[in-house]
Amino acid sequence: MHIKIDQSGKIEDTRINTAIAFSNGKSKSILIDRREKREL
Repeated sequence: MHIKIDQSGKIEDTRINTAIAFSNGKSKSILIDRREKREL
């Protein structure tokens, strides 16, 4: 199985939101809000 992943905004940078997406025939994405990252 071959999966392509793209990340926008470093996960460790809590000043900006992070978007992560993947694709392998199907595609999904999530957005992690900067406030949620700080809380975590």
